[in-house]
Amino acid sequence: MIRLVICAGQRAEGLHLRKVIDAYATHHGIFNIETLVMNSREEFGKLLALLKPDFFDIAICRIDGRCAEMSLQEIADSATNMKALTPHTRFVFMSSDDNHALCAYRAGGKFLPLPLVQEEFESVIGKAILETVRARRKFFAIKSGKTVVNLNLDDVSFIEVGKKGPIVHLPEHTVVVTRTTLQALYERLHQASDSFMKVGGSFIVNLENMSSASETSAIFGDGQTIILPTRLRKPVAEALRTRCLRQ
Repeated sequence: MIRLVICAGQRAEGLHLRKVIDAYATHHGIFNIETLVMNSREEFGKLLALLKPDFFDIAICRIDGRCAEMSLQEIADSATNMKALTPHTRFVFMSSDDNHALCAYRAGGKFLPLPLVQEEFESVIGKAILETVRARRKFFAIKSGKTVVNLNLDDVSFIEVGKKGPIVHLPEHTVVVTRTTLQALYERLHQASDSFMKVGGSFIVNLENMSSASETSAIFGDGQTIILPTRLRKPVAEALRTRCLRQ
């Protein structure tokens, strides 16, 4: 799962940008993106303090608006301090004032002028998304019928036992059936990535793509849900929480 956060001056503006990002991702066949919209970078700073460094792969923050009374140096310092909370996150700073480009540069981020222009969006945010996808991409080959299918591990939400073999669930409700045992598949997956967890004898879940674990079920970023065995609900929730704190 690739996680983005948009810290806009107005929520409506952030929601609009989210739609643009979703459309861009769909056009490029990227389905494992989770986007959160916040009202301000102050909220973002508080969220990072509660969660962990580098919880987000990309952060898009507006640095003008309510801070018009701040000097360029103060804005640059604010942006630098924010990036220090999560040093490996790719930052894109937005502003309607081109003078703020220097602030973005000083903070080690990219700059996107407002109002939003499609070409500039693609060259800054679009490029950051594609670079993140390439950095995270991991391939995994499995046999399905008489063919070999190359999967991207980041796209796997969960795997469940089926009548003809394990069923691999991918974005957009796409599935791949493979003829092997769930245990054998788990051993291969766990060797490739520690984000995979075996849940009883029926499921393998990808903690990286799990958005939450409730009292009864696990919910994934694309909306797919599975009912967890009673005795394993607490261990799954704890594993998800531990992974989030560790990353």
